[in-house]
Amino acid sequence: MPRTLHVTSRADLKEGSGANTKFWLDPSVYTRQRKPNPATVQAIISLEIGYIRERWWPGDPGQHAAFTSLTRGGVGLFLYIGDMTYTPQHVAADVAALANSHFAPHVVAVCGPNEANAAQDNRWPAKAVALQKAIYTEVHKHAHFARHVGIVGPALMHNNVKSLDHDYHALRAAGIIRWCDAGDFHFYPGNAGPILNASEAKRARRAFGRLPLWHSETGWTGSDTNPALAGRFSVEALLRNHLTGIVGTLLYEFADESQNVPGREGLFGLRTPTRPKPAYTEIHTLLATRDGKEPIDAWLGDHRPGVRCDAGAVVTSEGGGRWTVYLLRHSQGSATIFLKTGPKSSKRYSVALRNSMTVVHIRN
Repeated sequence: MPRTLHVTSRADLKEGSGANTKFWLDPSVYTRQRKPNPATVQAIISLEIGYIRERWWPGDPGQHAAFTSLTRGGVGLFLYIGDMTYTPQHVAADVAALANSHFAPHVVAVCGPNEANAAQDNRWPAKAVALQKAIYTEVHKHAHFARHVGIVGPALMHNNVKSLDHDYHALRAAGIIRWCDAGDFHFYPGNAGPILNASEAKRARRAFGRLPLWHSETGWTGSDTNPALAGRFSVEALLRNHLTGIVGTLLYEFADESQNVPGREGLFGLRTPTRPKPAYTEIHTLLATRDGKEPIDAWLGDHRPGVRCDAGAVVTSEGGGRWTVYLLRHSQGSATIFLKTGPKSSKRYSVALRNSMTVVHIRN
């Protein structure tokens, strides 16, 4: 049967989008001489993403100043706590400092140490769970904090491991589910693009079961894609994850530092230090365009008689009878959009799905 299309508000898309940042690095494109770069801060606010992700450093003035400006601009905070050298007591102290900070009301989520399985020994699962327990326990000591903060399990290193499936099973066996509200995963698909994100989320459920999931790191570099393709993939990752119910997608990373700090990784980034890359421009178009909030009377026709179209679809409204349809390819190479124009009439848009994501602008 044909599939009815519905408009997704940009507010909903914003709530599911974010970027990784490093305001604790000094000097960097983020911070210099303990002061955040105002151009970088403003570029994040202007992008209209829901939140940033980075490690929480209780004693870092540059990071704290950045967080103050960003949260005033409507950007939330997704923060991971400590690393695998921490003790539970150290973790608890860091969470307490965050709960008592003036930007605590803007914290969306806290999670355990980044890539907890990096050591690849037999001790990391129990250690990761002990640190996660400390996070959970401390957050719940602060009622004003716990009411709005999600407690997210640690993401695991995806590459350079013996068996990611083994590591997910080990984390679950160590008891991670008891101490978090949601799970997390990293996935860098390279030139294949984000079409396999749903499969990677399914793998992560070997650790986190039916808990909601975040995708806290994904992205593309100049070594695996060109800038234009990275731009399309970045938007596509946000939309595919939105359709499959992922809580949030955080792109790695916001700023390319290759022109700023000699020797520092600069292949990633939605922006150079001074100007947008295509990824920034395309995400800005998705999130910051005026939301028309206009329903659409349209549907996806069958791929062929009796065969349902399997393309994913996200529709945004620009108002005045104008909509944008993002079609996300699965197995079929074409799709047909029908837009109702009268009691017995409709416009037909036949679309060849040559890329993993095809954008169609339609007008009544």
